[in-house]
Amino acid sequence: MPMSIAEWHECCAEVYMIRMMVVAKVKPHHREEFLQTMRSLQKGRREEDIRGGFRVYEEIEDSNDFSLIDEWETDEDMNKYCSREGFRVLRGALRVLCTEVEISYGTIRRIITDGEGRCVPGQ
Repeated sequence: MPMSIAEWHECCAEVYMIRMMVVAKVKPHHREEFLQTMRSLQKGRREEDIRGGFRVYEEIEDSNDFSLIDEWETDEDMNKYCSREGFRVLRGALRVLCTEVEISYGTIRRIITDGEGRCVPGQ
């Protein structure tokens, strides 16, 4: 029988992270420039000493709609990222290349499971 969310909370390892989600509608004639900028930001992010992750998703129904998810392990990591050039590039790209942008952020709690959906015990 599958575990309930409450059971997961009791036995699984949990990780708290800060997540920023950007939903952007890119101007059709700027789509390739937007994608090049996102690739450059992903590459730069891998080279930095900031823990976290940056992912870009294209919406299925409209190839000009994208979701960007950026995550950090600590407030300090997020603040470090926001003070760097990559964040300024992201803000500029969103302002120039998009017609609509929605940004949300907050703390998330992840429950750690193995590949089979079984809990990984807490530390």
